[in-house]
Amino acid sequence: MKVLAAIPCYNERLAIGSVALLARAHVDEVLVVDDGSSDGTADVAREAGATVIRHEQNKGKGAAVKTALYYAAANDFDALVLLDGDGQHEPDQIPQLLQPLNDGTADIVIGYRELTQMPRLRQSTNF
Repeated sequence: MKVLAAIPCYNERLAIGSVALLARAHVDEVLVVDDGSSDGTADVAREAGATVIRHEQNKGKGAAVKTALYYAAANDFDALVLLDGDGQHEPDQIPQLLQPLNDGTADIVIGYRELTQMPRLRQSTNF
């Protein structure tokens, strides 16, 4: 199975390198969709070995995810894993996430975290 990890991000220079590097160990390619960052996010992502598509201006996360979906389809990927660029998703969990696809028990998998595992600020927005 050909797997793409896509990371839509905006101004995530501090975390994007480690997220991309960790994800590379579990997928065939890492795509960073830099949504108009002004902090060098794209450069750090490239240094970490990611393919980078850069939106010249911020279009929002939805547009960045759409770009990732088009890229995955155009490049014949069988699976797409979306990660946040700020490090809140653990790339080491990618194999566990993909297992139901690999063993044929699912066609789509959606990961989640328990509220107690989220940063307090995110807890209030995830009901």
